[in-house]
Amino acid sequence: AAAAAVVDFHVPGPERVVMEAALFNCWPVLVDEGYGGSALDFPIPERFRLRRADASAAEAAVVELVEGRGNATLEAEFAPWRRHVEALPERFDAAVEAFAFASHLQVHVEACGAAARPFAAIASALRAFPLASIEVHAGDAPRFLRTNYEGVEALAALGLTDAETGGSAYHA
Repeated sequence: AAAAAVVDFHVPGPERVVMEAALFNCWPVLVDEGYGGSALDFPIPERFRLRRADASAAEAAVVELVEGRGNATLEAEFAPWRRHVEALPERFDAAVEAFAFASHLQVHVEACGAAARPFAAIASALRAFPLASIEVHAGDAPRFLRTNYEGVEALAALGLTDAETGGSAYHA
């Protein structure tokens, strides 16, 4: 026997289990919040995208998937999802290539503290991929600079900003 459904009530980012399950015709039942709410990231039939973590709605969706396992109509409804998952390696390669040959990078940072740590990764990437320009938009710029000062210093060392003002001396 094989699984017919995978239920995920918390989808903070790309979910490997949900994606790998698609390769075995095991279909997702997701909550319509965060990453799971995006039809671009999860092109699944809307009745399997729950409006909230509703146990009875999830049960009905799972029953439909279990009873409909192997049903050609149901399989056809999930075909866009399976194609999406199968194309992930190609899309990843294209995204890496686009980044590697970009002349401009724009980053929007809304969080501060540990959630803003990717900023340091950007500084590291700039050592390998010299860009013509970079923009970092932070929701709370003073707090962002205080909590990520090392990342700003790394960019300053590359001559891309000034660590004291986070770049205001370089921009109008």
